Amino acid sequence: MTREEKERVLLTTARAFAKRGSQLQYDQLSMDRDVQITSRRRYILPPEAATDQQRLYLDCATFICAAYYNAFGYQLEADVTWDIRDLVEDCVFCHHFTGTESPAVIEAIKAHMKGLLRPGDAVVYSKATNGHIMLYVDEHTYYHCSQAGIPGSYDYKNRRDLVSEKGGMHIHDPRWWFEECPHDPVMRKYYLFAEGVQKIAILRPLNRVGEPTPNALARMGEARDLHCQVTVYHSGGRTAAPGEAVEYILTVRNDRGEAAPLTVSFDNGPAHTADLAAGETALFRYTVNAPVDGAFRMAPPAVTVNGLQVYAPFVLVGKNLPADRVQTLLTAMETAVSRGRTTEEAIRAAYDALGVRLPSFRLWLRDLFQRIDATVGEVFIRREQAPARDMAVYGYFGGTRVLTPEVCYDLFTRTLQLRMEDLQPGDILLCADDHTNRQAYAALYTGTGFWGSFETCRPPAFLDGEAAARWLDTLPGRYVWVLLRPSLN
Repeated sequence: MTREEKERVLLTTARAFAKRGSQLQYDQLSMDRDVQITSRRRYILPPEAATDQQRLYLDCATFICAAYYNAFGYQLEADVTWDIRDLVEDCVFCHHFTGTESPAVIEAIKAHMKGLLRPGDAVVYSKATNGHIMLYVDEHTYYHCSQAGIPGSYDYKNRRDLVSEKGGMHIHDPRWWFEECPHDPVMRKYYLFAEGVQKIAILRPLNRVGEPTPNALARMGEARDLHCQVTVYHSGGRTAAPGEAVEYILTVRNDRGEAAPLTVSFDNGPAHTADLAAGETALFRYTVNAPVDGAFRMAPPAVTVNGLQVYAPFVLVGKNLPADRVQTLLTAMETAVSRGRTTEEAIRAAYDALGVRLPSFRLWLRDLFQRIDATVGEVFIRREQAPARDMAVYGYFGGTRVLTPEVCYDLFTRTLQLRMEDLQPGDILLCADDHTNRQAYAALYTGTGFWGSFETCRPPAFLDGEAAARWLDTLPGRYVWVLLRPSLN
C-alpha cells in the first residue's frame, strides 16, 4: 500500500470519529480525581461505539491514538500529549523556544514547517502546564478533539456532567497555527507561536504503520459515509433475565450524496439487503435470548454492514424483581418511612418484606471496596466483582477516591456514566463521603424516582423528575458510590 493510500485510510478513520457529533465528548480528566490514574477515555474503541445510549470519551491525544489504532491496529508509544511528543520515534521537526527568536527566525520556522507537513502528521505544542496535539489533513483542514471554548467533561467541583451539543471533535483551518486569529479568542489558543509555547513538533507515525484493518477498508469502500450504531433495550446497567429475549437495533443513516445499497447480517446469519436513499435512515432488529448458564453478561452479536463490523454493546444478565415483588418492596419502604425509620432502616425493612437480608451499609461498602493508604490519603479499590454474590451491578461504581487501573485492559470494568435508563425498580444507590464509610447513605429507586437520603445524615425523602436526574449526575463527584441490585443474589 502506498503512502498516499495509507493517508486516505487514516483520514477516513479520523473523519468517522469527527462525524459522531454529540455522541463523542471531550474529557481529559481522571475519574479518580485525587490520584488521577483512572481515565474516562476509551481510545481503542471504534467510532461506532459512540451511540445515542453510550457516549464515547476522548481527548486530544487519545483521538490521535484512536485514529491510528482503528485504521491500522497500530498503538502509539503513549496516549498523553507530552509523552507522545517525547516517545514517538518519527519526529520530523521539533523546536524548543528560547524566547530570543527574532521575527525573521520565527517566519523561517513557519515556512519550514509548512513545507514539511503531510496528511496524517500529528502537530504538537506544549506549554508549562498543558499542551495539545492535532491531526493535519491538508492546507485547509485539521481534526482535533478539544473543548474549543465549549464547556465539556465532568465538573467535579459542582458535581455535574457537562455535555457539549456539538461534541468533542472539531474541524479547523491550520492557517491559524501560523497566524494569530484576530477575531476568535478560542482559535488564538492554537497559534503555535503564541507567548508561553515552549515546544512545537511534527510527528509522523504513519511511517511505522502496517496494513489497514478490515474495518478501515470497509469505511473507505462499501460502508463509506454510513453512520451506523447498535443500541439495545437492556442498555447500560439494566439486566436481562436468563433466557429473556434481548433485542438489538441497528440504525444506519446514509450520509452520502447518493443512494447506498445495504447488506446487513447478524451473527453471520442470512443477509438482509436494502437500498437506502441519500439522507435516509433504516432500522434493522435482531433478537437473541440471554444465556441461562449463570454468566453475568452476554457477548454482543456480530453485526456487519457492507463489510463493516459495527460495535455492539454488552448486555448484563441477572435475576430481576417481578412487578408484584416490586410493589411489596415499595409499600414496605413507604410504611417504614412513615414510621420514622432512618433511610438505612427503611431500605433494610423493605427488603426484609421480600425475605432478603441486607448487610449494614457500612459493612456492605467494606466488603465491596478494599481501602488502601496513599499519599493523598485513603483510597478505594473495587474487590473482585461477583454480582451473584455481592449484589452489585457489574461495572456500576465510582467516585473520586476509587482507583481502577484495570481499565487499561478491561474497558468495561467501570462505567463512564450513569443514567436513569440504567436503573431498575428496587435498585439501591449506596454512597459514602469518607474513608471509614461511617457517613454512608443510600436511595432506593422506585421506577419513577428515589426514596432515600441524598446527603449524609439526612432524613429520608422522595426525589423524582429533574431533581432525581440531577442527583444522579452528582455521583461521579462523590467519594465513593455503587449501584446495588439485591435481586441478583
